[in-house]
Amino acid sequence: QSRGNRNVSSCEPCTSGFVCPEIAIVTPSMNCTAGYYCPGGQSSGTEFICPEGHFCVAGSASPQVCPAGQFQNNTGQAQCQPCPGTTFCTMGTITPVDCPAGHYCPGRTQYSTQYPCPTGTFSARTLLQSAAECSNCTGGMYCAKDGLQAPTGLCKSGYFCRTGVSVAAPVSNQLLGYAGGP
Repeated sequence: QSRGNRNVSSCEPCTSGFVCPEIAIVTPSMNCTAGYYCPGGQSSGTEFICPEGHFCVAGSASPQVCPAGQFQNNTGQAQCQPCPGTTFCTMGTITPVDCPAGHYCPGRTQYSTQYPCPTGTFSARTLLQSAAECSNCTGGMYCAKDGLQAPTGLCKSGYFCRTGVSVAAPVSNQLLGYAGGP
């Protein structure tokens, strides 16, 4: 913004986030184009295309990383896309990743173990989208913790376990199982 410069070497580069398409501009007023970024000194708003896994709104000085729960698999984008159900997206994701066994992934899931199948359930399958898709623990077995890919083991001798049991020895009159007789 200096005035009275005598040669071109005294001029400053265009401010980052802006475009200076004309010479002799005192204050830049044209934003960098959406889907592109302008680190400074640009005469065109389309010199630096926004990379995959990032987004660039109008006036971006640098690409912004897609937040967890979102992804971007194209270049030159002004926003990220929501991570679809059955997958998860960590920060900067380009391609959503399949939800692992023992877990489910509703839309916008941010990491692989964010939503474990609840205690009393399990799943050996991948790509689940809701807890309802997790399987109740098999009758005669128990599922002691969240995120299991298979039942924890057989119920304790002398106890009866219905489906969905979370302990090896259910107490008498427990909804999902009961102690056997003497």
